Amino acid sequence: MRAELKHMQQSLGSTTIYVAYDQIEAMTLAHRVGILEKGILQQFDTPATIYDDPANLFVAQFIGSPPMHMVKGAPEGGEFQATGAKIKTPVSGRIAAAVLRVRPEDCSIAEPAKPASAARLRH
Repeated sequence: MRAELKHMQQSLGSTTIYVAYDQIEAMTLAHRVGILEKGILQQFDTPATIYDDPANLFVAQFIGSPPMHMVKGAPEGGEFQATGAKIKTPVSGRIAAAVLRVRPEDCSIAEPAKPASAARLRH
């Protein structure tokens, strides 16, 4: 049915507003997706942008299967420090509290002597 809906939209060449309660359906059918929480628009963008760069923690946790992991901590002295973990970061100085967002598919196993990580910090 998804394929048929997408075909109809393309063949008719018309703008279509489609309400989906299934995030996979929304992300595969749409050119633009609006994410609502309690009737308030949280983000309106392309599926790729919403997945790769969610506007806030609600969108980050809502989109994805499995969902994005959230690790509470604080950057200090070049490291993101969380309970039981320290991750090197290019951030200098101190920020009182932050959340590290991690997509499971972006994780890999590295040798302890050769840790590899890349991160982008937004505040």
